Amino acid sequence: EVIGAERPAVIIELGTWAGGFTCLLGIAARNYGLQLHSFGHDEINPRSVPWFAHLAGTLTFHRCDVFAEDTLRTFKALYTGGKVLALCDNGSKPREFALLAPMLRPGDIIACHDIGGEYWDCCEMTEADIAAPCATYGLEPYMPDQAYRAGWLAKRKA
Repeated sequence: EVIGAERPAVIIELGTWAGGFTCLLGIAARNYGLQLHSFGHDEINPRSVPWFAHLAGTLTFHRCDVFAEDTLRTFKALYTGGKVLALCDNGSKPREFALLAPMLRPGDIIACHDIGGEYWDCCEMTEADIAAPCATYGLEPYMPDQAYRAGWLAKRKA
């Protein structure tokens, strides 16, 4: 819903893991003519390799440390074009959020997964964990009801 409604030029996904969600994002990106950059420290799951190959040209996989200086330069380069949708679903979501928040431009969206609550059992972060960067960079709630039901916490740069 977000990808179709917002039509970001670039989707940044932190946390590829097995690659299933990455493939789903890649299919949506291809359908809408967008670019997907997925960043993860693990190798691609062998079952996802054919999908990653099929999505070449739309999906770029970066095997890296998301907090390394060279990766930070890559992030900054991705924020030079159109609207960005950033998805934090790696191992340190509040830290990932704080890393990307300063790069957001008006209209950009950032979201973290595993917010927990009545609809999602896994809780790896809370609203309080990202309160400081939200206040500092003027980030407002984005589709809070829909995101929350799927275990996401989403913000938009005002």
